Amino acid sequence: MIDILDYLKEVEDEDDFIIDVEEEKNNECVINDNMTAERFIKRYKEIVKETDEAKLYADNYVKDAQMKAEKYLESVTKTLNYQESYIYNQLRMYALQKKKEGKKSIKFVNGTLKFKKAPEKYSYEDEELLKFLQDNKLNEFLNVKITPKWGELKKASTLDKDDEEIIMKINDKEIPCVSVQEMPEGFYIS
Repeated sequence: MIDILDYLKEVEDEDDFIIDVEEEKNNECVINDNMTAERFIKRYKEIVKETDEAKLYADNYVKDAQMKAEKYLESVTKTLNYQESYIYNQLRMYALQKKKEGKKSIKFVNGTLKFKKAPEKYSYEDEELLKFLQDNKLNEFLNVKITPKWGELKKASTLDKDDEEIIMKINDKEIPCVSVQEMPEGFYIS
């Protein structure tokens, strides 16, 4: 990748193409002819390309580092997971022995061993449950969220412009809660 300062020095030496930052700060136009505009367009595109290349390089660097980190983590966690599983099973077997002796919980300085009933697990079919609740008028157990179909509303509506504002209408009725702001013209280099 080309260093931007080296490039600007090279261009300055070869082409007398100098970007005067002070003139840019004063917001004065330094392009006086088509040839200068051509050189600016060329440099603009080069800068965009170099920026894209720098982003691609950085993305690849991050991906490579991510892959290395994942491999490291995988090797470490593989060993630790085995140790964790082994220790868990040993403590569980010990707690089972104590449970047979009538102890439901065993306290230690570093923690407690105990068996606890897990909560019930529920599974259901959404559509069937919704139908049941609606059929039995159990609306207090239903969530209802109504949202506007914005895309369809925009397509079906019209905009009326007067001197002060733009008004959005549907079926010749003003929609008072929608404000429309005209946006300035954009500038693009392609």
